[in-house]
Amino acid sequence: MEKGSHNIYEIARKKILRQLAISEARPKFEVDISDAQMVQITAHADRFGHSVESVISAVIENEVAFRFILGRNPGRMDYWETTLVEFLNSLTPVRLATKLPKSGPSRLYFVDGTLVATKPDELQIKSLDIKVEFENGETAYVIHKYTAESGGAQDNQWREAKTALAQVSKTSKTSPHLIAVLDGDYYVAPRRAAGGLTRLEETKKQNPNTTVCTYKEFERATKVIWAK
Repeated sequence: MEKGSHNIYEIARKKILRQLAISEARPKFEVDISDAQMVQITAHADRFGHSVESVISAVIENEVAFRFILGRNPGRMDYWETTLVEFLNSLTPVRLATKLPKSGPSRLYFVDGTLVATKPDELQIKSLDIKVEFENGETAYVIHKYTAESGGAQDNQWREAKTALAQVSKTSKTSPHLIAVLDGDYYVAPRRAAGGLTRLEETKKQNPNTTVCTYKEFERATKVIWAK
C-alpha cells in the first residue's frame, strides 16, 4: 500500500484531523471543561495514577495532552469503509456502491456460495460490508478490511475475511461475485515466514473463485465482472 498523500485512507484521516481541530478547541480555563470531559479526565487520572488537578493543567496547557486525553481519535471513527465507498463511486465502471447494514435483519452473508439474509447460528462469519452495482448490470459484494499494523486483533480481522471468502471459494455453485478489499501495510508487507508472500497474495491463492485486491487494484481486478 502506498503511503502518504496518495493513500485515500490517509487523505481521509488528515481531513478528519483538520475538522476535529476546528470543532474540538482546547479549553483555556477549568471552567471551560464540560462535565463529559471531566469524566474523561478523572478516568485518565485514575488509570495512570495522576491527580485530577495535574491532568486538568495538562489538558489546558498542552495541545498534545488535550488531543490524547479528550480529543476524538480518527482510528476509532471507522471512516475506512465510508472512504472506500466514496472511492468506488468515483470509478467509471461502478454505477453505485453502498454500505450494507451491520446489524438487524437486513444483513447479508454468503453461505455455501449462496447470498442469504440469515446464517446458521453455529457458522461464525461476518456479514458483507458493501454492495457494488456495475454499469453493465452485474452486482458484487465486498468484504472490506483496512489494517495498518500487525497484532492479535489484526489477525482476527484477516481471519474474518478468509472465513467469508471460504464460503464462496470452496463451492462450485454459480453465485453473485464476492470481492475482498484488503488494504493497509498489514496485507501488503512481505513475510519471511510465508516465503516472502504477503497476506494479500496468500489470500488470493487460497480463494481462487473470488476476487481479492487492494482499493487501487479494484478496477483492474474486477474487469472480468464489469467488462462482461
